[in-house]
Amino acid sequence: MSTNRHGRNLCTAVAAALLASLTATAQTIPTADQLFNWAEGSYSTVFPAGPTSQFIAPYTVRAYSTGNYLGVANGRVYVLGPVSGNQLLDLGPVTQFTCQILPMSTGCAGTASTDRSTCDLPNFQSDLLNAVNQRRAAGAQCGSSGSFAATTNLGWNTTMGAAALAHSDDMQQRNFFSHSGSNGSDPGDRLTLAGYNWQTYGENIAAGQSTVQSVVNGWMNSPGHCANIMNPNFREIAVACVKGSANNTYNTYWTMVLGTAR
Repeated sequence: MSTNRHGRNLCTAVAAALLASLTATAQTIPTADQLFNWAEGSYSTVFPAGPTSQFIAPYTVRAYSTGNYLGVANGRVYVLGPVSGNQLLDLGPVTQFTCQILPMSTGCAGTASTDRSTCDLPNFQSDLLNAVNQRRAAGAQCGSSGSFAATTNLGWNTTMGAAALAHSDDMQQRNFFSHSGSNGSDPGDRLTLAGYNWQTYGENIAAGQSTVQSVVNGWMNSPGHCANIMNPNFREIAVACVKGSANNTYNTYWTMVLGTAR
């Protein structure tokens, strides 16, 4: 999937990204301030740090310079402002965000692992960059998408990585496989929410592959995915791989995001 249009449905993307690491078994309930601080650190373009919490019954709320409001009332999380189309949006129970905010809490075993977005594969980032950049350096025939000349290397972007992980988490936790998020978000929405100010972007997804080489080979053998990898207009990349569970159709869920910032 590739586009150079501005992202749509940003209000629904907020819900998808904030809920991307849902863990129903977690018992700890984060405080409103803990949730606000986490949101400011994770989604600073939407909720920039600075405001203090206020109580406006029944909400504990922070008002942001972006015109957005983030609030907690009766154990649920709400957002209001431009990010939600100026409609009050219920994001669900506070407990759904426990493993993002307090990863060492009961029921969040393993969530704090720094390898959660790599399917525990060693040298994940360097292997992916090498595999992709070797293909770009060699040029490629992408079937019905055409022939691509050798082009420049891509660099890894950690902000884009947050968008890739959010989508892999979403697919794994809700057991689906699509470029469209469970709430209708598209890749541009997810990149915008993560804080990546994109000019153009592309997204490749895959499921079931167990190694970096196998997933890159699969993408290169698919005309549209191959064209994304070879696109000379892209400058940066990030990839996330999330392990499936016994309840999933696939044992791995991959998301590659490519793009160029403004």
